[in-house]
Amino acid sequence: MKVGIPLQCMLAKPTNGVQDIFERFDGLEFTCEYKYDGERAQVHLLEDGSVEIFSRNGERSTEKYPDIAEIVKEAAKGVTSCVIDCEAVAYDLVEKKILPFQVLSTRKKTTQSSDVKVAVCVFAFDCILVNGEALLSKSLKVRREALRENFGEIESKFMYAKSMESRDTEEILTFLNEAVKDSTEGLMIK
Repeated sequence: MKVGIPLQCMLAKPTNGVQDIFERFDGLEFTCEYKYDGERAQVHLLEDGSVEIFSRNGERSTEKYPDIAEIVKEAAKGVTSCVIDCEAVAYDLVEKKILPFQVLSTRKKTTQSSDVKVAVCVFAFDCILVNGEALLSKSLKVRREALRENFGEIESKFMYAKSMESRDTEEILTFLNEAVKDSTEGLMIK
């Protein structure tokens, strides 16, 4: 693993319902997390201070998101290098709410964040490398702790993906309903 070279992302597999989740994860601890309707952004902060952003397919999308580069640098707390996994979501800064993916898809490539017409909020959900230490072999819980220790939330710009841990069907269904109400596609189970 090297900062600046994209890693292949794990992609979701759909389920037929909450019961299917319990069967797949029988006896295992798991997390429920909002599935945001945006574009996957694997953000690489290099030691020279530059930022590279890659799509879920490993394609370079840095020019499309100059504002994400600035947001991640602002959120980083003493971080010299990192690879974080996020979802870039169109966001209404006045109403403080998620906008549909179709709004994000109208975004044009630009090199200046001042030219950006569609604002995004970065919803971070994983820290794969920080300050030269690869975390990929660590548990999701450890990687999330590293994310929270090394990056601070910035309202409407950089937020942690909303998540919960539970094995209770009713709690998970309630959380799923909240996710849909909050303009997401549902839940990711990890």
